[in-house]
Amino acid sequence: MAPPCPRYGFLVRIAPRVGTDAGTLAADLARGLETLGLALAGESRGGHLEFAVVGEGMQATDQDRHAVERWLAARDDADSFEVGPLVDTGDAA
Repeated sequence: MAPPCPRYGFLVRIAPRVGTDAGTLAADLARGLETLGLALAGESRGGHLEFAVVGEGMQATDQDRHAVERWLAARDDADSFEVGPLVDTGDAA
């Protein structure tokens, strides 16, 4: 039996700016990802948001990573963020 196909996605870590509602920031990101056919799975860790971003029925791409980077850079409610490389996220979502 062949091994399962990889499910490529990428990790996103966000430190919300002081006074920013992390839940609202995460919900905004989720809505933006939906327009790209992407979804997120993750959690808040000590005031930081950390998500695996995966495609819904498709693989995430470097183009998707760059779109998320641009989206976060244009916002003023993220103090800092990191968009990781494409990795096999397995069943993160």
